[in-house]
Amino acid sequence: MILEINTGAGFDPVACIIGYNESEDAELLGTTTRQNGGWKTSLPIIQGKQITVQAVVPTDQALVSYNDLKTLKRDKTSFTYRIDDETGTAIISDISLEGKDDTDLAFNLTMQVQGESTITP
Repeated sequence: MILEINTGAGFDPVACIIGYNESEDAELLGTTTRQNGGWKTSLPIIQGKQITVQAVVPTDQALVSYNDLKTLKRDKTSFTYRIDDETGTAIISDISLEGKDDTDLAFNLTMQVQGESTITP
C-alpha cells in the first residue's frame, strides 16, 4: 500500500504503509413508533470515517515530507488522498514521528475523511 497526496501537480507518494486501520461510525438518533410497541429504534444521522496509517518514509525518496504533513495538520488544510483504489478528501487530526535508524523514519498519521470516499474497481 502506498499513501499518496495530491499536491496540485498530481498525486505524489508520501510513504510505504506498514500498518493500516480504517473505521466508520454513525451517530444515531433514538426513535420509537406505535408499531414497535415502544421499543427503541435508531436512525443514523451523521456518518464518519477515520483512517490511521503507520508508515515508513525513506528520507532520500520522500516527495511529501513529514514536515509537509505536519504543516497540513497545523494549517487545518484538507487535501485529496489516494490509498490503492480509494480516493477522498481528508484532514489530519493526529501525527507523530519516530526514528527507525539513520535512513528511515516512521510515523503515525490519523486522517478524518471529509464526506464519502470513492472506491475505483
